[in-house]
Amino acid sequence: NSKIFISTSVIYDLQINEPTNLTTVYMAFGLDYKYNDKYSLELRHQTPRLIGSDTWLVEYKTLSIIFGYSLF
Repeated sequence: NSKIFISTSVIYDLQINEPTNLTTVYMAFGLDYKYNDKYSLELRHQTPRLIGSDTWLVEYKTLSIIFGYSLF
């Protein structure tokens, strides 16, 4: 009735406001648990992103907990 698996995502970030239309690639990794093919729980981490302009720069990090329910 229980399943545990890992997931990986590739994220393409296209900055269309920049003069060169810069594209950056990021990754996300998850550890997932599914119970009875109805309820799910995922812990997902994305690699850090750099967001900013010429005058400021911020490192953006995320760690998510995702709850799910399957209807069918």
